[in-house]
Amino acid sequence: ALSLAGCGTDVANPLVTVDGPEDFKKTGVSIEAPLGAEDAVYTIVDGNVAQVEYTLSGLSFVYRGSTKVDAEELHGIYETFSAESDRWNVTLTIRTVEDGEKGALVLWSHGSANYTLWTPDPVSVDALAMLAVDLGSATYQ
Repeated sequence: ALSLAGCGTDVANPLVTVDGPEDFKKTGVSIEAPLGAEDAVYTIVDGNVAQVEYTLSGLSFVYRGSTKVDAEELHGIYETFSAESDRWNVTLTIRTVEDGEKGALVLWSHGSANYTLWTPDPVSVDALAMLAVDLGSATYQ
C-alpha cells in the first residue's frame, strides 16, 4: 500500500501483476495475448478486470475483459473518438482517434463478458477488427 504524504491514508495499487491468463479466473474471463505477441504483461485491475498489455507487429495493445464491468467503463481510454463502425459479422464497435492515425478502440461482448482492445498506435480499422475477431475466437473456445 502507498501512503499519501500528509494524508495518512493507505491506497491500494489497483493494478496487480499476475503470472498469466490462468490467474484471471476471479474476473470471470480468460484472455491472453495472441500468438506472435511479444512483451506480454498480465495484470488484474481493481480485482475485476483482466488486462494483457503486449506488442504485436510493432504495435502496442491493451486487451481487457471482465464480467463485472460494463464495456463503456472497461476500456479506460479517454480520447476524442472520431468514428464508429459496425460492419463485421460479429458485433464490434470500433472507435478511432483521427481515423486510426492516433489509435483505435474495439468494444464487444460475448455472453455476460465485455471486452476491449486498444492501441495508441496508427492502425488500419480492418486489421484491428480482424485481430479482435481472432482474440474473441480464441477466448470463446
